Amino acid sequence: MCDYYISDGKNQYITTKGGIRAVGDLKQATLMNLAKATNVLKTMPKTLLKVKDWTILPVPEESGQSFRKDNTFKTYEFVGLDTIINDMTQFTEIAETYAKYSKTINSQLAEVELEIEDLYHYIEFSSFNAAQGYKAYKMLKERLVKRRELKDSIILLDSVQEKNMLTCSIDNINDVVNKLESRSYRPRVLKELFV
Repeated sequence: MCDYYISDGKNQYITTKGGIRAVGDLKQATLMNLAKATNVLKTMPKTLLKVKDWTILPVPEESGQSFRKDNTFKTYEFVGLDTIINDMTQFTEIAETYAKYSKTINSQLAEVELEIEDLYHYIEFSSFNAAQGYKAYKMLKERLVKRRELKDSIILLDSVQEKNMLTCSIDNINDVVNKLESRSYRPRVLKELFV
C-alpha cells in the first residue's frame, strides 16, 4: 500500500492534525492512503483552495529520505538518512551491549557453579559442629540464590535474542518475567521436603 501526502508542489503541505490546514514543513505533513487523500482534498476549506493548487503526491521511495509513523499511526514524521543511520547505530550498540552482558552473565554463572561444587565437596568431606554446618548452609544458599538470579537473567536475554530484537515486544518480556515469578519446583525424589 502506497502512502500519499498533499502538497502545492513547492513548500506547502497539508496536515489533518487539529483540522485540515497548511504547514510549511514536510515533516508535519499527514500521510494517508489514496482514498483518504482524495477525500481530504475534496473537503479542504475554501480558503486553502483559493490560495494554492493542491496535488496528491506519493511518498518518494528512493529519494534518500523515508518516513516514520508517529504513535497515533495516522501521520508520519519525515526522517532523513542521518537520523536513520543514527537510530540504527544506537540499535546496534544496544544489541552489542546485550551480547556482552550475556557473556558476562554466563561467565558469572560458571564461577558460581564452581563455588557451589566446592561447597558440596566441603560439606561431603568435612565434619563440623552446628555453627560450622549453618555457616556452610548459608554460604551454599547464597550461591544457589545467586545462580537462580543469573539463570533468570539468561532466560530473559535468550527470550529477547530468540524472538529477535526487532520483533520482541515488552509484552513478550513481561510474559517471560511472569512465568519466572510464578514457577514452582516439583521434586524428583525427595518429595517429603516440599510438603
